[in-house]
Amino acid sequence: MDRFLKLIGFAGLMLILLGGLMFAAGWRANIEQPRDCSAAIKIIQVGSARTYWEIAIREYPESDPRPVVDELARLNGKVLQSGGSVKAPKSCR
Repeated sequence: MDRFLKLIGFAGLMLILLGGLMFAAGWRANIEQPRDCSAAIKIIQVGSARTYWEIAIREYPESDPRPVVDELARLNGKVLQSGGSVKAPKSCR
């Protein structure tokens, strides 16, 4: 049993050491989702739209509305202000 615990401890130490070496070498996990929308911005009139979903469907009919809604919320805040205008990506795929 004592030998087994030493083996487990040694394996754990090696995993921590390997992780530290990988981090020091610059290996990092990229968990950011790739953007489906361009970084360029345009201004869109809200008009009668009450949600970002309605704007996404109206302004980007060929695109999946989900990433468009995410981008609109990122650019303008979580809640759509009625009337006026919003920042929007120039294009989304």
